[in-house]
Amino acid sequence: MSPSPMGKFKFSCIILPFFFISSILFSQNLQLKISENPGFERLVIQSDAPFVYVMMPERDYLSISISKGDFDFKEKIFGKEIIKGVSWDKNSRELKIYFNKKDVKFVSFTLTDPFRLVIDFSEKSGKETQEESSNVVIESGKYPKETKTLQRRSPQIIVIDPGHGGEEDGAIGPKGLKEKNLVLSISKKLKNIIEQRSGLKVFLTRDGDQAKSLDERVSIANNLKADIFISIHANASVRKNAKGAETYFLSLNATDEDARRLSQIENLGSEIEENSDLKLILWDMAQSAFLKQSSILAESVQMELNSLLKTTDRGVKQAPFKVLMGVTAPAILVEVGFLTNPEEEGMLSSDSFQEKIAEAIYRGILRFIREREKY
Repeated sequence: MSPSPMGKFKFSCIILPFFFISSILFSQNLQLKISENPGFERLVIQSDAPFVYVMMPERDYLSISISKGDFDFKEKIFGKEIIKGVSWDKNSRELKIYFNKKDVKFVSFTLTDPFRLVIDFSEKSGKETQEESSNVVIESGKYPKETKTLQRRSPQIIVIDPGHGGEEDGAIGPKGLKEKNLVLSISKKLKNIIEQRSGLKVFLTRDGDQAKSLDERVSIANNLKADIFISIHANASVRKNAKGAETYFLSLNATDEDARRLSQIENLGSEIEENSDLKLILWDMAQSAFLKQSSILAESVQMELNSLLKTTDRGVKQAPFKVLMGVTAPAILVEVGFLTNPEEEGMLSSDSFQEKIAEAIYRGILRFIREREKY
């Protein structure tokens, strides 16, 4: 019988000492090791070579996507005080760790010679809250030298682009919240979440109130050989009741008049080439499948924004955003909400709501990675 999810899963960080390993399950080239120690239980995934991993805390279990290697089991029940059991799906490359406890926290780190992903689980105390757990600091996995096949199938570098900056404020809400400050805060939160829960490398096109041209942002992504590019913005409208999040990927023709007008605003201050040049860029991107992947990434992020934020779903759209042109990777632009809507400005100014936005985008990235590996 497959282990059943139990209770609500919460997590936070605590550094704990190493104790002996008590039981080992051998596999073809991955080993799963479980140990019981005073105050915590340790799970170790050992491999002959480094692998890329992405951890996703769900309501009642921890999901870990592993880039390569295989276990020789589908399900294992341990019946430990905290860890109830594990399941392994070879097709989706997903390991699920189920719990007997309702409130579980964890910390992860990696070791070398041989490569090991170590995760320590312990029961959360009553004083620890969900807000505190969002600030968990977990060491990210070290990056292996992957083969070309793995680099194609498993993204390793993500570039996050906080829109505007410097003298360019972007949209400004009725109470004075500036887009440039809002999106930088969300971008930093997103970077932290990705680095805390995965072995992915994350870079920001700006980490302070700096002015960056649209061409500079594209160059940063390409020079870093980004596998995913996400530009984060906040919306504005003459209609004060306009609200909700929407996600864009590149197209010569805008989906609707609002999308066309928005792209014109975001492209201000940047020279746009004639349509023939843009068509050439789009043709090149289409040949390398980036447009298809960008559409999947946009759908994945928008779906998670709808699920977590419970705001108006404005859907996935297309428009000729200059910041998306020429990026040699799946690239999207996310409008997280309307600063011109007083109610939404209030929500966007909340640190907890910004955390939710970052969490939703992170979950969208994971959804995209899983979908991408199907083809």
